[in-house]
Amino acid sequence: MQKDDVQSKSIFVKCLQTGSKHITFQVEYNIDVSVNDHVIPCACVKTEMINLSTVSAFEVSVKLMNMKFETIEAIQAEEPFLLMPELKCTSPWAVDIQDSDLQLTACIEKADETQSQLHGVCLKKSECAAECFCLTSMNTVQTSVSLGSYVLHWKRHKDESITLDHPSVTTLFSLPTVSIEHIPLSIELKLPAYGSMKCLLPVCYIVHNRTGYPQEVEVNMEASDSFMFSGNKQVHFRLLPGKPYEMTYNLFPLVAGHVALPKMHLNMLRYPGTMDPIVQKMLPTHIFIKPLGKVPPGER
Repeated sequence: MQKDDVQSKSIFVKCLQTGSKHITFQVEYNIDVSVNDHVIPCACVKTEMINLSTVSAFEVSVKLMNMKFETIEAIQAEEPFLLMPELKCTSPWAVDIQDSDLQLTACIEKADETQSQLHGVCLKKSECAAECFCLTSMNTVQTSVSLGSYVLHWKRHKDESITLDHPSVTTLFSLPTVSIEHIPLSIELKLPAYGSMKCLLPVCYIVHNRTGYPQEVEVNMEASDSFMFSGNKQVHFRLLPGKPYEMTYNLFPLVAGHVALPKMHLNMLRYPGTMDPIVQKMLPTHIFIKPLGKVPPGER
């Protein structure tokens, strides 16, 4: 380098922990010094130190919910549940989220394959974002299990003042350890998204036996002032392992609005008095019923 020449070099540093960091830059150079007509080569060293304050780019909180978006503390074996990571940007600079995914443990799997819901999202400081994953737990003998890790791929947002293209960063956040409840029976309800007043509304209850033995089941359907229905009000059946049992009812809505569905009560003879509260948490409680439209005078 000649006198007044300027050279620059960009260095990217990745800090693995938060806190104050000290970075030392050292330049070694040679210079020739003339002394009494003699040239003496000199080896020189220049050292500079800077202090950096390192902060985390995100704060992540995780919610566990059932399929009715109700917060839960434990998950049930072989039953789907929802995992919702919530991000809060704590970076002083805006960040672009490139991708996100889950690294799940062996006994947890995704109920369906979905793309990242945060791809392409730009977050500024104090802004928040969230996404939702549907997961299921395999039938395992463990009573508690770690869900795994939440993986986030991101980079610093590039604006007009930044000439460099910052490299991507991959950050892993540990997911919580949850308890697994082993229930002998599960039930799902297939019904339309909404119904119409005084129009047929078919619904189907599907009961699954989660044990390895046949189970005796009793079902009682409560009467409702909001619906007329056809189907077995009381039924007793044997539920075989691995073979679901279906019960179909035809409902006839009598009122409009957000209407409570007829309540189904279920009892297992081998587990008397214990299954009905669990079943009520699995089933939807209400459905929206559209009112009758006004008929034009010419069509009356």
